[in-house]
Amino acid sequence: MAAHAWLKYGIRIYAVPYEDDSDLETLQKITEAANGVLYDVGTNMSKVYDE
Repeated sequence: MAAHAWLKYGIRIYAVPYEDDSDLETLQKITEAANGVLYDVGTNMSKVYDE
């Protein structure tokens, strides 16, 4: 679905996990398929907004 959203509609998917046990590998695959970005910032959420 992520790749379809990107290829058909140009929708990028960005992910910001907020749990210590987030599945980063899966989130990385999703964001890569949709030409997005995975922000693994831990507790420093302001870093995402700075970018």
